Amino acid sequence: AMAACHDTRERLVANVLTCSRRQTETAGVVHSLEDAFVGLPAGAAAGDLASWLGLPPCTTALELRECVQGICASQLEENTYWPSMWQFGGVDGALGAVLAAYANQERRAHFDAIYGAVCARLAAEGVDTGALKVVLMVPVGGTPCYRYAFDEESVCVTAQMALAKQYGLLFDVLPFQITDFNGNLPCAAVGIGAVLLAKLRSRDRGLCRVDAVLFGSKGTQATALALHQYWHECGDNFVAPTLLAGFGTDLANFRDSSAGALRLPPEQLARRTRFLVVNSAQDGSVSPGLPALAAFVAQARSDAVVFDVGAHLHDWYSSAVATNPSHHWYGLAFRDDCAYGVLAPLLLQHLSAFVHRPFVATLPSL
Repeated sequence: AMAACHDTRERLVANVLTCSRRQTETAGVVHSLEDAFVGLPAGAAAGDLASWLGLPPCTTALELRECVQGICASQLEENTYWPSMWQFGGVDGALGAVLAAYANQERRAHFDAIYGAVCARLAAEGVDTGALKVVLMVPVGGTPCYRYAFDEESVCVTAQMALAKQYGLLFDVLPFQITDFNGNLPCAAVGIGAVLLAKLRSRDRGLCRVDAVLFGSKGTQATALALHQYWHECGDNFVAPTLLAGFGTDLANFRDSSAGALRLPPEQLARRTRFLVVNSAQDGSVSPGLPALAAFVAQARSDAVVFDVGAHLHDWYSSAVATNPSHHWYGLAFRDDCAYGVLAPLLLQHLSAFVHRPFVATLPSL
């Protein structure tokens, strides 16, 4: 038994030394990335889409570091996610992954080309961009980021233009993939959450627009970390409400305090946001939580839509989708050719109606 304890202690010491060494090595790389970071241009303004659409969320790397630190300090101290974050390099690990993604020149050029072309076509076709709603898309958890930002340029531009002209929306897709974080979901949640937080801060300073946020199941944690940190910083003095639309999620990270240290009751959330949650009745990952979700959504004065995907399987999807897709139903809506023509429009109609509806804050009962 003593030998076993000794071996366990040796392994723990080795793991600590490995993590400490990794953090030291990561810090040096991150400092170089911070020095090279190119953020929002000095003239960025909410009314000028071309000055910020598809670009980093803030002007300096220091702002991003502060967002990562804020989330880690206030929300992850008691969180079971923190050990995974520590192994990835802590604050520097999450920040480094974000900065490295923004330093990816090929990806940056791809996003610049897409959003540059979209802005030029909107202007050429006389589209009133002030009437469009900008929806920030969290690019994990099955959201349609590939069709609107990561596919070939012509495909993405066509999809964004159709979105603008048919639904009055634009998707501002964050330029990340889960591989940027080595598949580490806690690190991705903190890194992407920090970028979303920085976007909201910039919006409040008039540097960009964020009319709503769209996220999927694995993006719920990142969205919750960002919004709860934002509300924590603002208190009751938030500049604007932030509408939140989730596909394939039971909002557990907004309902369960074990997912982070800062949580607001639904009555308080009703003053700050509205939720639109769209699910499938046959989604095995979400259906057990639907009753609790319905109660939460009602208290938060929000909207929940549940599709009977099983009843429409052969109407909505191509013959290649032979069985009920369960949790993949909404991702396939934008990838399967048949579903893109039938189911995707239903999702976008719900999203457009939700985002364009005037927000009326609900005061908590005294």
